Amino acid sequence: MEPNPHLVAYNNSRDRKIESKINNNYDSAVVSIIEEEIYMYISGIDLRKMRLDAGLTTVKMAKLANVKTRKTYENWEKNIGSPSMNQFIEMCVGCNYNSAKFVKLAVEHQGNPEALNVTAARK
Repeated sequence: MEPNPHLVAYNNSRDRKIESKINNNYDSAVVSIIEEEIYMYISGIDLRKMRLDAGLTTVKMAKLANVKTRKTYENWEKNIGSPSMNQFIEMCVGCNYNSAKFVKLAVEHQGNPEALNVTAARK
């Protein structure tokens, strides 16, 4: 079977995993890959910086993410669990951030989240 031409180049084991997902269900595979990449680069520190820069409370962030309690959001800030891609985008929109810029900055500062300047991701 020919590899999917839209497949992003990853290491061999990851390629097989992604190709298998794509062959089974292209749309859900793409979403899964993107969500996995977001989780790899967006940390609780980043979420906290975004919230504080926007001047919002944990209650407001929980509402933006459409979760029932602030505790869920507070856990994300402590790196206990993480938001879905849709929740992350909703929080970015609510805080007036460009989600693509935010992820790009987080990727560039991987391993050093303290250096992330979240205001550079503002719309």
